[in-house]
Amino acid sequence: MKTARFTNVVNTCGEPETHLLLTDPGHDRAFQSALKANRVMTVFQAAHGNKADHGEIGYEPGQGRQFLIFPKSLRAFADRTVVGIRYDLLEADEEEAAPPAPATKAKKAAAAKPNATPEPEAKP
Repeated sequence: MKTARFTNVVNTCGEPETHLLLTDPGHDRAFQSALKANRVMTVFQAAHGNKADHGEIGYEPGQGRQFLIFPKSLRAFADRTVVGIRYDLLEADEEEAAPPAPATKAKKAAAAKPNATPEPEAKP
């Protein structure tokens, strides 16, 4: 089977989003839509041993898998195994989309205090 580099897939099809399947894939509308449009990649992650992670286009159920949804179709890579998975390309998206950190008590107290303005001097 032929191989393709993950960076080539990302350059061609755009940066993927990780998709967490919390329910049956048949009930997940967003996942089904992406699957029908050939935008899903299954990444096989070895739980033990020294095998490198690799991906295949489409949905392959099982344990130790991560699902990536790309913005464009992966049809051009359908008959290839994707090697060289770069997780740093995925982490950059997650950091940008992360919500801001909650404010600490000190920050909340400083924000609650009005700006200190000097009191006007009394007229003699």
